[in-house]
Amino acid sequence: MLYLIKIKREVSSKKVSFGMPEIFRDKARRKGEKMKKKLFAAMLALLILSLPLSGCTPDKKDVQKEDKAEKTMEEQVENNQSAIFKQYENIKAFRSEYQKDLETMNALVDPNKAEFVLSDISYTAGVPSSDSRVDATYRRINKETYVLKYYESWDVYNEQVKNDLSALNESVKDQGIEYRIDRAELVPDENRVRAYFEKVT
Repeated sequence: MLYLIKIKREVSSKKVSFGMPEIFRDKARRKGEKMKKKLFAAMLALLILSLPLSGCTPDKKDVQKEDKAEKTMEEQVENNQSAIFKQYENIKAFRSEYQKDLETMNALVDPNKAEFVLSDISYTAGVPSSDSRVDATYRRINKETYVLKYYESWDVYNEQVKNDLSALNESVKDQGIEYRIDRAELVPDENRVRAYFEKVT
């Protein structure tokens, strides 16, 4: 009887664990680590694949602009491009050459039908500087549709443009033609204002 009581006490004093055996816990832990690695690899692959769809892809307009800029001005004019692109080494080179470039381009077209004007300039450094390259854009204007006039400032433009429009319409009244003010813009790198009078009839 005493022997049975002793055995009972020994059994009751031992802790019984109903948890997962150690070997199974190790397997579960290793399996979890493998799943984490696979998930990380999948996320990394997805990130890499998404890069060409974001800012890493060159802008289509920029690529087209670069392709056109590789051609000479003469080639671009002869291809009847409405916009002509040229890059200059710096702002000093641009200012000394762009008027001559305008003359060259305009000599290649019928002066009664078209005219090239400087439309826009930008700097490769983002801001004007002595060593920044200059990207210039020249645009072909249809002279059968537009009449251009230049003003010394916006104040002069606002003061005179309506009278100039009236005078222009009076001069072509017998031809049954009428013009309207289409738009006005500041000429790049100048203080002058360029006005566009558009033929409507």
